[in-house]
Amino acid sequence: MTLSTHAVPTTTELLSSLVACPSINPGARGQFEAPYGELAMARLLQDILEPWADAFRTEEVLPGRPNVIATFRGKAGGPKRALEAHMDTVDVDGMHIEPFVPTVKDGQLYGRGSADTKGPMTAMLLALIRARAAGRQLNGDWYFISTCDEELGGKGAQHLVESGFRCDGIIVAEPTELSLIDAHKGVERYAISIDGRASHSAYPERGANAIHAMSEFICNLELTCQKKAQAYSGDDAIGPLTMSVGVISGGDQVNRVPQHATIEVDFRIPPGSTLDLVLNCMERAAEATCRRRNGIKIHWERTQHYSPLQPAPDSPFSQALTEHARQHLGNATPQSVRYATNAGFFSEAGIPCMVFGPGSIAEAHTASESIPLEQIERAARFLEAFITA
Repeated sequence: MTLSTHAVPTTTELLSSLVACPSINPGARGQFEAPYGELAMARLLQDILEPWADAFRTEEVLPGRPNVIATFRGKAGGPKRALEAHMDTVDVDGMHIEPFVPTVKDGQLYGRGSADTKGPMTAMLLALIRARAAGRQLNGDWYFISTCDEELGGKGAQHLVESGFRCDGIIVAEPTELSLIDAHKGVERYAISIDGRASHSAYPERGANAIHAMSEFICNLELTCQKKAQAYSGDDAIGPLTMSVGVISGGDQVNRVPQHATIEVDFRIPPGSTLDLVLNCMERAAEATCRRRNGIKIHWERTQHYSPLQPAPDSPFSQALTEHARQHLGNATPQSVRYATNAGFFSEAGIPCMVFGPGSIAEAHTASESIPLEQIERAARFLEAFITA
């Protein structure tokens, strides 16, 4: 066990340092610099963790975008478990506050990433650091893992499982208002394009308007997904298949019938569903559109995938964490949610997972993102008790 004379940071100090370190997901940017990318956060976590951890390493997932893995040795023969929190945040366009100037008001800390997910990460870090500072033995080996690219593809979590990482259970940090989450939807994201035929806008009948066709395709896709949703009979908290068009573009000038249009679509699929559910909806929408629109071609490509989280209620990890929540939080029954997390990738690899953290998902990605400091304290105490039980 590593002993350290370093001072234990307060909740406000630690979270403020994380929020003040920009780590916006760069998305498809080939070249990027601060505030984009996770490298600065990885270096900050190294400074925070190395005085306390038994081992620390980074693994590059994408150029300049690493995962962080810190090892904390515990009781010999005990389980090997992990605490995981992603480093990246969404962008800051349209924010009503200074995104990287952490500000405390009425017990809330404001700043980009405070709720999603640097506040929950703070609780995990405090649990490990406080246990070490107090000389308390961990009940087995624990890993602190911080992944890149959670917000736009999950490549950090995918890299972790593809590299062979396995353990007996993972708590994934997200703002769950101190509830345990053991099931959530998966995500399939597609770029869909329509090729038409350009013409002078004075003679639109000579062309095949890709934007008009795309608008019809979107309506057909929405109706097809709604029909699938009406037949859903699963978990009401998770809900049926949903779709949302998040990006649309097309055309080049107003007096020219557009030859090309593209959209990016986000599908949310419940556990137990397959990719065929999404493909069937797109195929039906494409067939209906092409029947009415001559001269167009519709193409699609999957761009991002997040696995759904499947419950593992019989695993020793899930049973232990649920019982711990019953004793310390009073809300022992794990819940289901509609959003997706890295936990789906770990669950798919056979690792029992639950999602947990302070703060509310309603604050994530918002213009005035914040988190209550008192909830971080409660989460830190809960986690410290669990890792030393």
